[in-house]
Amino acid sequence: MFTERELHYLKDHTIGRLASASADGRPHVVPVRFRLADGGRSLEIGARDLPVRGQRRAYRDNAAENPELAMVVDDYDEQGAPRGLLIRGTAKLHDMGGERVVRGGGPEWLELLPSSISSWGIESAGYAPAIRRAF
Repeated sequence: MFTERELHYLKDHTIGRLASASADGRPHVVPVRFRLADGGRSLEIGARDLPVRGQRRAYRDNAAENPELAMVVDDYDEQGAPRGLLIRGTAKLHDMGGERVVRGGGPEWLELLPSSISSWGIESAGYAPAIRRAF
C-alpha cells in the first residue's frame, strides 16, 4: 500500500515512464499519462485515440504478451534533491472507460496493479537508498 506521502506525491503528478517487455524480452520505455485509481490501489494509464494508429501502443501490445511492468514517477524538489517512486506490478488491460482516465483519451486503458514499491526523497532524503517494500 502507498504511504500518505506517496499518495500525495502521485496525486500531484500525471506523467511517468512505463517499462514493458515483449514476450521475447525486448524492452520498451515510454512516457505515459496516468492517474491514481480511486482508493490508491492501482495506477490507471490512458492514451489518446490518434489519427492513423488509434490507441495502438507498443506497451499495450507488450502487456498482452508479458503483463509484468514497471513505472517510474520522479522529479526534483525545490532544493534539487531527487525524489520519486518505482512501482513494479502486473498489467490489466481494459477495452472500455479510458475516456475518464486522461483528457482526450480513447476507450482503451491499462491498469498497473502494484506488487512492490521503491521510493526515494518522499519518505527519506533524496540521496538516501530507496525504501523498498511489497505492496
